[in-house]
Amino acid sequence: MLQPLSPDRFRADFSKVKRKGAWWKVFEPKAVVVVDAWAIGQAVSAVMVTCPFKSATGQPQVWNEYRVFLSRLDHDRLRPIEASLQKDLGPILYEELVRIDAVTVGALTVRLS
Repeated sequence: MLQPLSPDRFRADFSKVKRKGAWWKVFEPKAVVVVDAWAIGQAVSAVMVTCPFKSATGQPQVWNEYRVFLSRLDHDRLRPIEASLQKDLGPILYEELVRIDAVTVGALTVRLS
C-alpha cells in the first residue's frame, strides 16, 4: 500500500486499502478507488510502523503529525469533514500506538492538504 519516497515521505495506493462488505467485491480492484476517512486512517497507520526513531526506553517513537496530500477533487470533497476526521481518527491511531507498543511526542494530528 505504501511506496517510500524518502525516509519520511510515502505515496499511498488507496486502491490497496482492504475493504469489507459485498459492495466492494463487485468492482475490479482498480476500477473504484475510494479515498475516505477509512482509507486515510489505514494509510496513516501503515506509515506509523515505518518510523525509524526510538524513545529513550527503546520503544518505537512515531511521528505525531501526518500530512496527507490529496488530489484537488478528493481534498475538496473531504475538507468539510476534516474536523470530524481528526476526532474520529484519534482513538484509532492511539489503538495503533498501543498495538505496536509505540510512543509519540505530542498529540497525534492528521492534516489534509
